Amino acid sequence: MSHLSVTQTFLRVSPLALVAGWAVLLLVLESFAAETRRRYLAQLATVGLVIAFGLQLYLLRRGIASPLFSGRLMLDGFAYQMGMLFTAAAALTTLLAPTYLEAHDIDLGEFYPLLLFSVAGMMIIAAAG
Repeated sequence: MSHLSVTQTFLRVSPLALVAGWAVLLLVLESFAAETRRRYLAQLATVGLVIAFGLQLYLLRRGIASPLFSGRLMLDGFAYQMGMLFTAAAALTTLLAPTYLEAHDIDLGEFYPLLLFSVAGMMIIAAAG
């Protein structure tokens, strides 16, 4: 196994770190949001997922693949493709969810951080070595 610099390691893990960090940010913002004004959380979640999708596409096209953390994570083409599938599906969900949640009177702000945490978990499972 080759030893990677901290920058190279972070580049490879950045989509996962972005999704998890964005979920924490949304959770903090949700705690300060007014109960009637939570629609912006869906838009912010979509932005974070689109950025993560773009990062994964960049890493996939560059062919950047390597085992990380003593082989615990294998960030290769498969992991990036599955991550792109997960982030695209979650982005579509964040676009469709606000209308549904408001119509059924279940517009809870925790929905979007929970969605992003679950996407981060799926990305970890797809990259498990």
